[in-house]
Amino acid sequence: MGTRRYKVDHSRTKRLFELHFPAINVDKIDWGAASEPSEHYNCMGFAVGVLKWWQPPSQPDLTSNAGDYWPDGVVADVTIAAFVSAAESEQFSLTGSSEWEDGYEKIVLCFNKEDVGRQFTHAARLISPDLWKSKFGELSDVEHTLVEIEAAYGAGRRFMRRPLAAPTPGAGNP
Repeated sequence: MGTRRYKVDHSRTKRLFELHFPAINVDKIDWGAASEPSEHYNCMGFAVGVLKWWQPPSQPDLTSNAGDYWPDGVVADVTIAAFVSAAESEQFSLTGSSEWEDGYEKIVLCFNKEDVGRQFTHAARLISPDLWKSKFGELSDVEHTLVEIEAAYGAGRRFMRRPLAAPTPGAGNP
């Protein structure tokens, strides 16, 4: 009996890009590399590799639910400083560079520099030199450049990195 393949519906993600991300050409996206939409994790969860919906408990929004996650001991607000601290709870540290570095995972936390409160707006993960990938709310996660998302998320950026986990001796590749 053959494996049944289902087509993933990315139409809501495509519509979001058409409305809010004019720099992203939806026809040039590799939709086969994009995840299936999921309400279980957001951009922050995707970026740091903890697939939960990261939402400070003092800042509920329309997507909040009992599965929301926020690290213990981190100020529960939506400022860029709070999200930097949240990433630090996952062993990321600030770095001044967006450049690819062998041996490190790198993420970017975005905010609008003109916003007095410096509210966090988005997180993405560097997957290769100059190519990022991020989750768009409950929609798909998609590859993009930083320039392509700047209009919607702002030009304020905090780059963070953590060493890649060392391979376990004797463990084979899956």
